[in-house]
Amino acid sequence: MRKELEMTMEDGSTKLLPFEANGATAILYRMTFHEDLMVTMNGLSTANMDTLVGAKLAYIMNAQAEGKTSDLSMDHFIHFAAGFDGICLIEKLDEFVAIYLGNRMTTSEAKKEDAQLTEKSTPQSTS
Repeated sequence: MRKELEMTMEDGSTKLLPFEANGATAILYRMTFHEDLMVTMNGLSTANMDTLVGAKLAYIMNAQAEGKTSDLSMDHFIHFAAGFDGICLIEKLDEFVAIYLGNRMTTSEAKKEDAQLTEKSTPQSTS
């Protein structure tokens, strides 16, 4: 899933940045931060999730969207985070997680419940 979000930068300006989640997101997260993203997120809601997880996820997804995955490192993450207004990465936490999880949500619709039996389809007893 790919989405552009309006982000507030360190200088107070806003900028539209791309974020992309795909099959490599969790792998890149682990290779960069030496943490398993799915274990970290398992059982957590965004209400009680460590905000640093959201910032790290944003970093990985922005790097994917911009094709810069070969330069991922903790130093580059710090540089990335420093470019934003202090609260911006926290405020966008739900959106980062939604982009990531949106890639894993099904796109098929649930089947409708079976039609209720009508009088015609109900077996009639013959006595």
